[in-house]
Amino acid sequence: MKIPSFVRTSCGVLLCWLAVLVPSHASSVRDVTVAEMLAGSELVVQGRVVGQRVEGTGGKGGIFTVLTLEIVDVVKGTPASRTIELRYLGGQLGDQTLRVSEMALPALGEQGLYFVEKPGRRAVHPLYGWQQGHLVVERDPASGVELVKTQQREAIYAIEARPERRAQAAAVPGAAAGLRLQSATPGELPLDVENFKQQLRRMLGGGRQ
Repeated sequence: MKIPSFVRTSCGVLLCWLAVLVPSHASSVRDVTVAEMLAGSELVVQGRVVGQRVEGTGGKGGIFTVLTLEIVDVVKGTPASRTIELRYLGGQLGDQTLRVSEMALPALGEQGLYFVEKPGRRAVHPLYGWQQGHLVVERDPASGVELVKTQQREAIYAIEARPERRAQAAAVPGAAAGLRLQSATPGELPLDVENFKQQLRRMLGGGRQ
């Protein structure tokens, strides 16, 4: 089981976050499958990052970076409004800096697909499987088609229903098992965002939940 390391570069970061947050969330850092992410996420959305702020938690000294996500489409769940907030432990607030290893936040202006474990919950990372639950939507400059990619910008060709978890995790660290990242036949094209969402909905049993 992998546990993220915390690095303090100034005073004021409480060690209690290690005891309170890491044990309860460490299971989300393991290698997961796409099916697990769908089942374990209360909300799966296509969205765009439209805002970012850093906030503290008062006397406890915790620091969070909060991203505002404008929802473009919903794959699973029922968001309370057209925007949601994703809270990531860490950031810089005044003279205090808190960093979490292996934490990579969506950039301002980014569009992607986000597997949100429990909207509104304060945790180390808001997405199921950490970077595995963070997929990026980018427009292909040649075709103009919006493609779905891993956080590491690997194009996705298919979602496999019964993946080999260990083989996939070993081949592409940080990508959920079930994402096929290589073409299987000559000329096969990577998945565009609409086809990707259709496959997710079929895995959910059809339609939105």
